[in-house]
Amino acid sequence: MACQATLAGSAPLHVSIVALPDAVISTLAGVFDVMNGASLMGLGGPGA
Repeated sequence: MACQATLAGSAPLHVSIVALPDAVISTLAGVFDVMNGASLMGLGGPGA
């Protein structure tokens, strides 16, 4: 996989998610909430 620089010139962020079978739904829901927290609070990215 080739590395591509983002518009800001930094390296792309690589995120790995590991969830245990008995807690998959709550773990993934929590990760989703954290990753979308800024947009839910109206703190969108640059230019928002």
